[in-house]
Amino acid sequence: MMKKYQIVEVCGADMQHAGSKATNDVAKIVELQGFEPFNIRLQSQKSSFLTKLTNQIAFYQDWKKAYQKIEKGSIVLLQHPFHHRQLGREKFLRRLKQDKQVRFICLVHDVEELRNVSYLNNDLHKREFKFMLEIADQLIVHNQAMKDFFLTKGVAEDRLVVLGIFDYLTELEPEEALFSKSVAIAGNLSSRKSPYISKIAELDGLRFDLYGPNYIQQKTGNQVHYHGSFPPDQLPSQLKQGFGLVWDGDSLEECSGPFGNYLRYNNPHKLSLYIASGLPVIVWSQAALAGFVQEQGIGLVVSDLHELLQNFAQLSQVSYQSFAQNSLRLSQELRSGHYTKQAVNEAVARLNDQ
Repeated sequence: MMKKYQIVEVCGADMQHAGSKATNDVAKIVELQGFEPFNIRLQSQKSSFLTKLTNQIAFYQDWKKAYQKIEKGSIVLLQHPFHHRQLGREKFLRRLKQDKQVRFICLVHDVEELRNVSYLNNDLHKREFKFMLEIADQLIVHNQAMKDFFLTKGVAEDRLVVLGIFDYLTELEPEEALFSKSVAIAGNLSSRKSPYISKIAELDGLRFDLYGPNYIQQKTGNQVHYHGSFPPDQLPSQLKQGFGLVWDGDSLEECSGPFGNYLRYNNPHKLSLYIASGLPVIVWSQAALAGFVQEQGIGLVVSDLHELLQNFAQLSQVSYQSFAQNSLRLSQELRSGHYTKQAVNEAVARLNDQ
């Protein structure tokens, strides 16, 4: 029986996963599929020289231990990108491939070249992306648009598996969403990340319910309601009515700027949150997942947020309930890890056939 492992970045002695909910969920799902975790530990988040040195020594020791214990001919799952620069990572991953004929499945969370945010798209990310393309035997990418990008990079089609949508693990069981012509926005509400939020009060006649950190209160009359910030596992219990909005950039007319344009290629984790909550959604017509939303019958696709007034005027309770029931059905798949399991199984099957 071929052994399967995964590399998991964790923080300190409490062994909390170092990444976002998306990376944490993948680690939990694939562990249930038999991928034994090897922890790469960040000792401390402090920024002193001594702490940085201690972190790098620990990273090197963990990578060396992983190299020693991972069996010859096994499969290792990596999540890209890594969250920290780590001494020994590239050296030991190359040695696993060369000395032990280990094969790698790389599940891609973000591609900075596509996000193209000036303060993120630096030489470190470019090098790490190039290294991933060099070492990965199978790459799990978000959707067809992202797959097409990888094909332009010269990656063979038989190395690419499409995920479909990110799963969202939560033990909360959603109920069918309540009919409401209101819009929920959940996530990082900072003006740097989502500048369009400062303009939503201009959309007369629409109600917005906001959930998340970094919101700057504004005078918005009775249109915008801020409900505070909640842990990712608890947030679905707050989202009970209306539509969840997936939008980005600085404009109400389109998803513009680097973050807005990135929606053409990525699977926003926010969309998975809304579906896991059983909430119908609103997405940009040029987003990579606009087709998915239409095919699954889970919400509205708009090219401009001003269209919502007309969409809502025409929206019947029966139409809304159809969206809500479809979202609730899909919620069960996301909360059980269906899409991750399916993609990882496909990647493993391909490696076994080689």
